[in-house]
Amino acid sequence: MTSLDEVLTQVDRLRCGEAVAVFAPIADELAAAHAVGAAHRAINRHAVRLAADGSVSLVPAALARKRSAGVRARGEDVGDLARVIVDALLGRASRDEAGGDGIPADWGQRAAASGVPVGLVSVLATALADRAAQRPTASELAAGLREVCDPLPLGRLLDAQASA
Repeated sequence: MTSLDEVLTQVDRLRCGEAVAVFAPIADELAAAHAVGAAHRAINRHAVRLAADGSVSLVPAALARKRSAGVRARGEDVGDLARVIVDALLGRASRDEAGGDGIPADWGQRAAASGVPVGLVSVLATALADRAAQRPTASELAAGLREVCDPLPLGRLLDAQASA
């Protein structure tokens, strides 16, 4: 399995449909954890894994550290996932400018300028609400992602990593 971080060193940024194909299943995985009262609390580019068959998952070791999750912890997971999605959509230049793991304050304008559909920008803005309790659930985030873009096959990402 390959981390999203490794993939992004090869392709720079994800297309909308690739982001849906990668992150909607991750949001579903979070929703399942949240449903049993757990939170991940370690979502970043390194924790998102892509397998050669195109499946995606969160790093199992990080899932093993899950703790009891209230609304705040679940909201923090959703916010963390949204930050990873924004990072993956904006690419290396924005990542470098924001200091590696952050996102620039004007991320919405940058995303729209680079062709990210306004519906996806809106879904992510909601998931990045200042208060964790105002963010959508992981299930709602997954549904929102699927509503704005059709998932694309991950061949470009897998091919780039295979050639690295």
